[in-house]
Amino acid sequence: TDRIEYLSLAKTFVERRGTIKLFPLKMLSQVLDSNRRMNLVAKKRQAWLREHPDHKTFKLPERNKNVVPFWAVPRFVVNALSGKYNQQHKPVADQKKAEGHSVRFCYLKTSEAMLAQIPGQENRIKPLREIWTQMVTRRMYVTGGIGSLPLSEGFGRDYELDPEVAYAETCAALGSMFWSHEMANLTGEAPFEDLFEWQLYNAASVGIARDGCSYFYNNPLTSHGTINRAEWYDVPCCPSNLSRVWASLGKHVCSFDHSEIRINQYLSSKINIDSQRHIFLHVDSELPWGNQVKLRFDMEITAQYDLVMRLPAWADGCSVLLNGEEVKVYVSSALPGMPSANGLDFFTARWMRLSRKFNPNDEIELIFDMPIRLIKQDKRLPKCGGKYAVARGPIVYCLESVDNSTDIMLVKVNSESLQLFFDPNVLDGTSVIRGLDISGEPITFIPYMLWANRGKSQMTVFVN
Repeated sequence: TDRIEYLSLAKTFVERRGTIKLFPLKMLSQVLDSNRRMNLVAKKRQAWLREHPDHKTFKLPERNKNVVPFWAVPRFVVNALSGKYNQQHKPVADQKKAEGHSVRFCYLKTSEAMLAQIPGQENRIKPLREIWTQMVTRRMYVTGGIGSLPLSEGFGRDYELDPEVAYAETCAALGSMFWSHEMANLTGEAPFEDLFEWQLYNAASVGIARDGCSYFYNNPLTSHGTINRAEWYDVPCCPSNLSRVWASLGKHVCSFDHSEIRINQYLSSKINIDSQRHIFLHVDSELPWGNQVKLRFDMEITAQYDLVMRLPAWADGCSVLLNGEEVKVYVSSALPGMPSANGLDFFTARWMRLSRKFNPNDEIELIFDMPIRLIKQDKRLPKCGGKYAVARGPIVYCLESVDNSTDIMLVKVNSESLQLFFDPNVLDGTSVIRGLDISGEPITFIPYMLWANRGKSQMTVFVN
């Protein structure tokens, strides 16, 4: 706009964070005033409805009754009055931990990562990477869900990842995906794209039902049958947030310039690489269920490119074939890893590079090693410490009582018995993992994102 007053207003908005004196009192005053005005509106609305009895209203269902421990209320009050809930507790540059409302935190960090892409703002990159690492390794569930505290809808302390209390709001996973996308744009590093994929298929996709007409707001990793999907809630942010992400997935598949094509996400698509030279790239992906991805150049000329493809952390390896013949690719070094509360290590994600002149209809085939994995949880985690989550590829699986006659909360799995099957009778056809517990009882795992599509049931991600 070239209007200095807008810049001044934005500057003031950012720089006042964490510097307001008597902040708790001012925040309390604002909350009380807001409640007063909301109650006034509610009274006027009720009076109008009494005068117009023929006017029909639709009562919105409440949010799911997640488990709320006795300490949740006082912690929410402290969280709000300290400014953490609104990310107002410290200036942005001084924030070192994932704190406060998890959705708001991720949106703030997304904008900060976008700002860091502007020349002259490079000093923001290191702190952003450090706080992302802190969140991923200490304050994130194995599904990629973030925000362990109910009421606050936000982060708890390090390792405070109770699977039953977990809030893990759908919008928080989406916010983290936005942040990781911008961090990938900023650094070009594979772990950020890896987390995007993991959250897409687990912490985000669980938020919507198979019929597309009902959804979850909060997403625990253990449930005793107390929550279910509904068509709408009194806080309806998740459906529209999910729909805009699904609609924009195409922009996440790859990035490219005149010399490099970088495949970030393995989603079936057709990409216009060079409209002037009529160069297109077709992506045909079996993921997340199958292990093969095919890339085909649709063009009439020969073109030189560095084709860079993500080697996910969940893959034990990958074979690369060019027109049916295996070829060698350069594999970048992994970033230094570190132990995580959830047992995941996104830092082992790398890039595979194939540099050559590509001919019309050249086909590159990727065959990923996708074994069934048992992901051990840090012993410091409440209720699931030392237990295991079952995963294959980018999909986390769970036990649901609909499929199992045994008490799923007490299962001790025989890990050598686990095998992958496609079952046309489960959820109209999906991949399941079947095996035995140590007593010989059969057990069935389904994808975590598909649970609660057959009525109320018990569910757990974790087994012994």
